[in-house]
Amino acid sequence: MEITFPQALEAATPNTDEIASPEPDHPSTPVILSLDSNKRNAHGKGYVNGEGKFVVLAGSKVSDSVFYQNAKDGATRARARTRTRKDLEDKGIISNLLFTVDHAFSSSSTAASVIYGGSASGPAMWKDENGVSLGELNK
Repeated sequence: MEITFPQALEAATPNTDEIASPEPDHPSTPVILSLDSNKRNAHGKGYVNGEGKFVVLAGSKVSDSVFYQNAKDGATRARARTRTRKDLEDKGIISNLLFTVDHAFSSSSTAASVIYGGSASGPAMWKDENGVSLGELNK
């Protein structure tokens, strides 16, 4: 028996009654968050993925330089931030101060530090379109 294209398409089309819809408290579309610092000329967008990693979106702009704010922040942390940023540049993930691809970080704070160029609290700095911080969204 020969199967024609319309028959094959019909056979491959799932019964939508059998597909479970996403639970209301688990949205399928992630909340896009922004980090904006005019002072540092840094602007990023990202979201928390299903694995709990923070994904910075391509096109996000990192600060012009990496710095440390005070003795508590320290030169060691500033060197680590510089190394992280250099590694991302060497891999082509950051080029001309822009993320060229979406990139997952282990935490929102690491992502914020790379974009901001200094010590940064991800839960405080990443905000949704209404200005609500990631920390508040997670409460």
